Amino acid sequence: MIPSPTPIPASEALQWLTTAEMIDEIERRDREPVPHRSLLECGLSKDDIKQGRAAVTVCADAAGISTDDILGESRVANIALPRQVAMYILRGRGLTLCKIRDIFGKSCHTTIIHAEGKVRRLIKNSQREAEAVQMLTDRVAARLEEQTSNPN
Repeated sequence: MIPSPTPIPASEALQWLTTAEMIDEIERRDREPVPHRSLLECGLSKDDIKQGRAAVTVCADAAGISTDDILGESRVANIALPRQVAMYILRGRGLTLCKIRDIFGKSCHTTIIHAEGKVRRLIKNSQREAEAVQMLTDRVAARLEEQTSNPN
């Protein structure tokens, strides 16, 4: 009769995993879909969502790109800069880093900190850029005011 194998204590179980098995496990976890959460489930109010949509739409229109581009992952300058300006505008409107992170679907609030710093430097170093950002900020405010006046 063949003796049954001795169970491996949990504390030693990881020692038995080969490097290949660990890599397979990590890759399996990476392939698992991340459950989609609506913006309201992220803790954003309807007002936060309206502000986010207004900033994204205004900045996308001004740059001649789609809102999907701004909300996407591209790091191309003609997409990343309008995204950073939209983040800056929302920060100026009082939204928290976490709320802006959730609006843009980012995993880390440091992205927003970087965007805010970059836009601040642009404004400080260029009057033309400062005027452009102010114009976009004013457009966002006007769009939100228009939505408040005409809720349809």
